[in-house]
Amino acid sequence: MEKMKTEKQHKKFFRPILTAVLIVLALTVLIVGMTALIKENDVPDPIGDDKETTVDSTDTFEPIILPDDLRITEVGSYTGIYMEDGSDEIVTDVMMLVLENTAEKDLQIAKIRLVYSDFTAEFEVTSLPSGESVVLLEKNRHAVSKEKIQSAKATDIVFFDKALNLQNDRLKVVGNDGTIAVTNITKTDISDNIYLYYKNSAKDMLYGGITYRVCINGGIAAGETAKVLTEHYTPDGSRILWITCGE
Repeated sequence: MEKMKTEKQHKKFFRPILTAVLIVLALTVLIVGMTALIKENDVPDPIGDDKETTVDSTDTFEPIILPDDLRITEVGSYTGIYMEDGSDEIVTDVMMLVLENTAEKDLQIAKIRLVYSDFTAEFEVTSLPSGESVVLLEKNRHAVSKEKIQSAKATDIVFFDKALNLQNDRLKVVGNDGTIAVTNITKTDISDNIYLYYKNSAKDMLYGGITYRVCINGGIAAGETAKVLTEHYTPDGSRILWITCGE
């Protein structure tokens, strides 16, 4: 009888401990499962959709001086939308560089190559105003190399003959998601085609070598407004760089 009593006492003693252990194990499994779920769905947000792009670069990077007052100020890894081919696909860890135009003229186009021991990274830029910088993504979506850059080359460098012009004395432009409204604020009809050129942008930085263009065919009558559909334009994620009328 004494033995049976002792076993019952032991069971009463260990039952709360066993219950506590099981609760802890269950919570651990739940926490681990939630953590795995969060990591699995932790896809970086792209720009252009009220979301965020991440750009990681080294703090010890020394600027690379290129011909014609161009210079590379950063090289690193990019996660966000891939805009260089117009696809806007989400990419992770794609090689990027930041190019600054310190020339007095607006840059029309340039091709840049960073040569490593195992591959050559290729970049292309269009429409970079004087004094501004742009994030360029590697054309083949290559990841950033851990090797040291052996050389940097810039070719096919062309500048605009005239400064980029928004035609503010003739046109009023209001951009919305997917559309741009253009008003002829003069008293004279504009009969030529009107072209608007814009790029992705965020926080005073331009994004992508690509430049988008939309056209208003046949111009706009005096005092009238025309709307044009756009595939990539958003008020917070784009900037119109220049407009031409019959040029």
